[in-house]
Amino acid sequence: MVRNECGPDYYSVAERSPISIGSQRIAYNRSWSNIHGRHNDVRVGVQENQPVFVLGGFNHNSDTPAEFARFSDAIAGDIRSKRPKLVYLDMNREPLTVGLEGDPVEARLESLPFKDGSVDFMVLDRTVNFMDPKQVEGFSRSAAKVLSRNGLIFATFSQPTLFHIGEFLDSLHHKADVYKYNYDELCKLTGTYLKPVLFAEVDADYIKDYFTVVFSRRDSEYSRHQGQPYLFY
Repeated sequence: MVRNECGPDYYSVAERSPISIGSQRIAYNRSWSNIHGRHNDVRVGVQENQPVFVLGGFNHNSDTPAEFARFSDAIAGDIRSKRPKLVYLDMNREPLTVGLEGDPVEARLESLPFKDGSVDFMVLDRTVNFMDPKQVEGFSRSAAKVLSRNGLIFATFSQPTLFHIGEFLDSLHHKADVYKYNYDELCKLTGTYLKPVLFAEVDADYIKDYFTVVFSRRDSEYSRHQGQPYLFY
């Protein structure tokens, strides 16, 4: 267990205008459809035909837990597996105290407490925007160990704004440190252990300036993303 590093103010403030998996459904659905369509011959190394999904960091005052379960069920159907095993992970205790459709785990993303090769899918819903560069790099090292051979990490994130004004304002709003990365920075921080297999800009009128990237282990069968980002709308 680790100490609770985000106070109640973080969760109560975010409740007023949550950006959740549900409000970014297009990013997740299109990312998976794209990868599954281009690589339908690649088998995800599911654990005894029951894929393991991990939600890495979340705010329980939104539809994110329920939407994570929905997204996981949809993928499990596409790969014709058993109903997925769901794991809800956060470094803070508060999100894990509500009723969750799966196993709550209190841990850091930089030190994932899972067996090597035991996780098939991870979802980081804007979580990297609350991680400093050292944490992002540490996560990539840990994730490369616990991911199965063709496991995938879905991550949505916001990129930096002019003069970093957005980061300053978001830090004030969330009452927590906010870090914003562009795609090249994320690839550099994670590149020793992971490779990007999809990068997309998401055009949604209700949320501005957000992107999605999907990572896999460097030795996965997926091809590396090349060229311009996809556009999802």
